[in-house]
Amino acid sequence: MALKTQPSYRDIDMLPRDWELLAFLEEQGFATYEQLKTKFFNGMQPNCSNRLKKLQFFGYIDKKKLIDFFKDPRGKEGSRPGYFPHILNLNIKSHQYIYFIGRKYCKGFGKSGQLFKPSMILHQLILNDIRAFLEKTIVHKMILNDPKAKIIASTTLGIGSDTVPDLSFDYEHVKIAVEVERTPKTKSRYFQRFNAFRHSEYSHVIYYYTRESQLKVLMDYAGLSPQFAFAHYKFPNELYSNIFGTIDLNGFIHKVLEQNEY
Repeated sequence: MALKTQPSYRDIDMLPRDWELLAFLEEQGFATYEQLKTKFFNGMQPNCSNRLKKLQFFGYIDKKKLIDFFKDPRGKEGSRPGYFPHILNLNIKSHQYIYFIGRKYCKGFGKSGQLFKPSMILHQLILNDIRAFLEKTIVHKMILNDPKAKIIASTTLGIGSDTVPDLSFDYEHVKIAVEVERTPKTKSRYFQRFNAFRHSEYSHVIYYYTRESQLKVLMDYAGLSPQFAFAHYKFPNELYSNIFGTIDLNGFIHKVLEQNEY
């Protein structure tokens, strides 16, 4: 039986797409193979596989099985089973590979380290899918992600760094804050975040939740403010608003802008 050998390359000519992929991983922290294949390789598997192998060989990126992020540091497997219901909900298998920036490449990039925490993996993988949908749906946009958003938020949008959204879209009068609600927060934390967004310069705030039980809590804190809407992350275009009822994303954007004109 022949053993599989690791590919060996003499050099690599970095393409614009390679730098875009690295920038994406630096901003998002983690991505699945499918997410990278869809976003950067038009869904073409051979091109994606070959390029990722080459980028990994030269240390630009790395990969690790999802389950390996959650192993006990002493080497005991299965010590954190509480994470895996979320993984099943995400339709991600525990032995699926997750890609991230290579440690050698990211040295000197302070913002990369912020997303290397294992606790951020599931959050960022959800956010990747939401971001892909928003990029296709919102025609005019400038995308801001942690930690870029923190600089803008603290200097021009009037909110503190602790209430910076997970993702934001900015175009002229449209300033959309995007939050992923994966775990419950305390009442004081909810009050703080909703109050900060309500008094910020964000024209729209969209909360994507992972459990149906979260929706009522979120809508209660939004009150009668038209700028808030909510959707399950698996159905990103089915938004719920206390003011507009059920509405799609672009409908919500335009409705809020219409109200702001009066």
